[in-house]
Amino acid sequence: ASSELLSCVACPNASSVANQAQSWNVNDCHCDEGFLREVEESDQRLIECRLPRPCDVRLWLQLNNLTGAEAFKLQLSVCARYVNNSSDGTMPHLSECRLSCPSGTSLQQQADFFKAVSPNLKCEDGEIVSELTATTWCSESSFEIPPLIFLATATL
Repeated sequence: ASSELLSCVACPNASSVANQAQSWNVNDCHCDEGFLREVEESDQRLIECRLPRPCDVRLWLQLNNLTGAEAFKLQLSVCARYVNNSSDGTMPHLSECRLSCPSGTSLQQQADFFKAVSPNLKCEDGEIVSELTATTWCSESSFEIPPLIFLATATL
């Protein structure tokens, strides 16, 4: 076995080799803190280390048709800072915001007014993570019925 160097591949930007004495290939490279590994799907070979992507909250809300002026639509609430005209509509990676229902209504998914639905949106590397779907809406029944059932069962 020859100790002759056959090739040399540098680590991508924003990465380094953890143990330089035992470095053999690009997979020995580790991304710097705050950067994500981007790998080739076929062989999991490291292609680059990149910053996480922001999320386009404005576009996500338009596609899911959840917000609006109607009483059954969710309100922007804390998410307004990412959607209003002074913003480019994006939310940074790992940031969260919350939508809300108008007073006297609560979140409901389809016809199930007992299921608790989180109004939070979280950005994870360019993807919005949320329990909200196109079938989520603000309902008076969801606001009124569960407390009445609780009172009825608590007083029996």
